[in-house]
Amino acid sequence: MPEEKLTFDDALVQLETIVQQLENGNLPLEESMKAFERGVELGKFCNEKLTSAEKKIEMLTRQPDGTANVQEIPFPVDQQ
Repeated sequence: MPEEKLTFDDALVQLETIVQQLENGNLPLEESMKAFERGVELGKFCNEKLTSAEKKIEMLTRQPDGTANVQEIPFPVDQQ
């Protein structure tokens, strides 16, 4: 999938698949290295998307005086 068409959700699914493959340890070394490299690329892509979303949210919630209206939102942590 070309990077310009890749969504955050698609990248996250691909990254999770790569992590599972690497954790299983069944890939030959060369394939493991390629998968790891792709995982790093996907991780950077996801991080950029999250950073961009955070900046947009901060901009949208900015107060009229220019200060940020930042509040911590407690998200429940999955207990698996």
